Amino acid sequence: MKRRELTECDDANYSTFKAAWQADTNPYKYLWLLTEMEKRDFPDFLEFLASQKSLEDSGYSASTAYFALVGGELAGVLHARWDITKGKLLETGGHIAYYVAPSFRGQGLAAQMVQEILPEYRARGIQEVWIMCKEENVASRKTIEACGGLYVNSVGNERRYHVL
Repeated sequence: MKRRELTECDDANYSTFKAAWQADTNPYKYLWLLTEMEKRDFPDFLEFLASQKSLEDSGYSASTAYFALVGGELAGVLHARWDITKGKLLETGGHIAYYVAPSFRGQGLAAQMVQEILPEYRARGIQEVWIMCKEENVASRKTIEACGGLYVNSVGNERRYHVL
């Protein structure tokens, strides 16, 4: 797996990934970033991703979207949010959100993406990384726990984990 931001060269892969997400019947597929993808063509989505990297003066966290490539295909995405004191990210969402396309599930890709991003949080001085998932999302719970996530509590239907 290679992890990187999207570039202009990813147009065809973007269309395939977007179609897979739209056809996905998994009830946990709704990652805010991908709902934005659904509304945009590729050039507009690239602009949107760039705009998310510097939101310091807004009420929202700056963030970076890293896409996982396997065999040259877009297989998943990890949305890294850098300041969870903005918006409602302390209550729901946390620092990290991820999605894996159906044909790549069950291969440990989500855990690999999370483990690879943790050093970047440390490099930014963020020692406490929070990841959240729906109570009934067993696959995501296993992913978070495989990455060292310690269950802290639940807020509504969200399980809150602290990753050291």
